[in-house]
Amino acid sequence: MHWHAYQWIGAGEDRGKEAERRPGSPDFATSALPPMRTGDWLVKPASRMAATFAEVEGAVEWLAAEYGEVRGTLLLPERILPEDYARDALSHGVDCSGANGSRAAGSSPSA
Repeated sequence: MHWHAYQWIGAGEDRGKEAERRPGSPDFATSALPPMRTGDWLVKPASRMAATFAEVEGAVEWLAAEYGEVRGTLLLPERILPEDYARDALSHGVDCSGANGSRAAGSSPSA
């Protein structure tokens, strides 16, 4: 098994452009927006992958580092996906994703 990591940081209101976020849309592959469903990241071009991991721990470390880079900008840093949850979920084949508003107007990081 392996794990792919994806990241999107952008204006939260942009997530309302649902047509671009669905695989059936002609704009889906080229849209910078994250897909509506986590599994649909795999339909995006491979260039959108931030990293690929052969071990769960590498994926968890990447996730923690990415959140660490933006922690100071988050409105609710306590809502960061806990590492122990991510470790358990990923080891059981469950996708992990998170979203949090930013102190910068209209910005919302998601990993």
